[in-house]
Parts: sequence; C-alpha cells; structure tokens
Amino acid sequence: MAREFRRGPAGIELRFEGSEAELVEQLVDDLVQRLADVDDAAMVTDPVLSRLFPDGYHDDPAAAAELRSLIQDDLRDGKIASAKAVLETLHELPESGRLTLDADQAGCWLGTLNDVRLTLGTALGVTEETELALESGDEQGNFALGVYFFLGWLQGNLVESMAP
Repeated sequence: MAREFRRGPAGIELRFEGSEAELVEQLVDDLVQRLADVDDAAMVTDPVLSRLFPDGYHDDPAAAAELRSLIQDDLRDGKIASAKAVLETLHELPESGRLTLDADQAGCWLGTLNDVRLTLGTALGVTEETELALESGDEQGNFALGVYFFLGWLQGNLVESMAP
C-alpha cells in the first residue's frame, strides 16, 4: 500500500506501490471526462454531477439558476484544471513511485481527491452509515468500496501533511 503523505524538504511526498498510481490516474481521467460533459450553466440532473455542483439555493430554483449561471463554468473549469494538474504529476511519476508536490500541486491533489471521492461515493450510495465491513460475495462492490476508502485515506493523509 502507498506510504502516507509526509512533509519533506522538497515539498509533500508520497510513494505509490504497484498499480495504485495507475488506479488514481484512471479515476482522475474519468473525472475529467465527466466534468467535460457538463453543459455551460445548465442545471445538473445527474446525481453524481449534482454532488459536485450542488444548488446554491435549495428552496429558490430561480436564485439557484442565477447563481449557477454566474459560477458553474468557472467552477467546472477550475475542477478540470486541478484534475489535469494531478494527471501531470502522475505522468511524471518516476519508477520509484515517489511523488513530490509543491504547495500548488498539493492543493490540486486535495481538491481532486475530494471530487473523485464524492463521485465514487455518490455512485456507490455511500452514506454516513456505510460501514467499513465489506459484504462477502460482492467482489466488484467490495473493490469499489475499498477504492473509496483508499482515496479517503490518501485525502486524510494529505490534509495532515499540509497542516502547519
């Protein structure tokens, strides 16, 4: 398993093992593709996308639409830019699997890990009541839930390493 993020002299460091970097890369690439399909300022009806672009006003559809028209394009573009920055760092990952992030890259990683977790968690129906115990016999579901928890572990470690 990956070693946790740690603050080092050159920045925030992490070392991936095996195919973990490829998994994260695929999930981030999928996120970029999903975000690219978001229409400019259109109401988001896909449950996964509506988790990434929630209404600013739940009780006022007109105000929600107006706010969406003002911020959704920039929000989408910012999410895509952060995800592409993550992909760039993964493409430059050396054979050792050791990743070193500067402060800007770490911020991109934090936001993108959050977006990937929200995407996966919504698709899986994860709630606060979702337990760590995995169901026997559901290999695909167990793998996806395991990936969700792995991403949470990465995100939590990154937050801790960024704290002063």
